[in-house]
Amino acid sequence: ISVVAPTSVAVAQVKYEYPAYTGLSDKTTSDPDVEAPAGTVVAITGISNRPLKEAYLMTDTNERIGMAVNKDKISCRVALINQTEYRIEAVSIDGYGVADPVKYRIRIIRNEPPEIIIIHPACDAVVSEKGRLKIIYSATDAFGIRSIDFNCLSKERKINIAKFSQPVTKSVSEYELMIQDLSLIPGDVVRYRLEATDADPVSGGTGVSEEYIIEVFSYELEH
Repeated sequence: ISVVAPTSVAVAQVKYEYPAYTGLSDKTTSDPDVEAPAGTVVAITGISNRPLKEAYLMTDTNERIGMAVNKDKISCRVALINQTEYRIEAVSIDGYGVADPVKYRIRIIRNEPPEIIIIHPACDAVVSEKGRLKIIYSATDAFGIRSIDFNCLSKERKINIAKFSQPVTKSVSEYELMIQDLSLIPGDVVRYRLEATDADPVSGGTGVSEEYIIEVFSYELEH
């Protein structure tokens, strides 16, 4: 009587191919548990204790991905969307399957909207119809900011105040608003805020600051 060891498969390597919006360089690790931002593609390589006929990577979201088989080595690629775990099922050339596949963890790091704060004036302001308003702000994001806009909500008017050819994770700067650029007249009271757009606007969206008010007065009438 001969005892046949059950077919087993182990993950040997995981290569991360990060989406462009993260600004991260690709990396390779031997850790089978996966942790990466949404949109990352992982290339998983495994090895078995015997030559295989077929193998599949199975996820908790009902994906069944065929793996390339080369004797006892297997590989495939999977895009991270909303999975939380995966396992590998395989059958050897002599018909033995994996009895109890190991389940590996997938943790997807969500791309949150940027955070933007108005440092100055950080309060409502009264400005002359021909005056200027200096706005100092700070914007941060884990993966990168593509642009920053001044949004005059009352006028439904946006002005781009910063645009980055390469996404930045932090920007502390200032913008000088010319009241005349908004076509405001004495007596106008408008609400505004700043908006920071993620390098990947689909997954990261847009972060907004607190809203403040600008009240316009006439310098000539007041003097």
